[in-house]
Amino acid sequence: MAVFQFNNYSLPYHFEMAPLDFDLLLLQASKAPLGFWDEAVSLLRDAGGEKPGRILTCSWGDWSEAQGRPREFLRLLQTLGMVRVRVVACGDAVELIEEVQKLQPGIFDRTLLFPLGGPQGPDMLASIRVFCGV
Repeated sequence: MAVFQFNNYSLPYHFEMAPLDFDLLLLQASKAPLGFWDEAVSLLRDAGGEKPGRILTCSWGDWSEAQGRPREFLRLLQTLGMVRVRVVACGDAVELIEEVQKLQPGIFDRTLLFPLGGPQGPDMLASIRVFCGV
């Protein structure tokens, strides 16, 4: 786990390699437990192949009230050199992704947004599998 810091806030994040033609951002709701994406990451990581994609997950729950969060989140993505980024976001993370898109239109290749009350468990995994083409 690495940490992106700005002002008095820090944002823990983690990369996994996966056989994808793009980088993938998985962003859970701010109140979701640690390990929320573990099953999805395992599914994608074990899909087979030699493509150089990365999966970024981060715990932004303590950071969600930070002033300027969309701008700083955009800075994180740029700092990490994320390319051809696809996003899966859940709950209140959907709002963050929408705000980042307003700041830099076209930053995301594709988005899959699950507002509060959206699919969970096997239904969410099936959607992610189709979204990522694995």
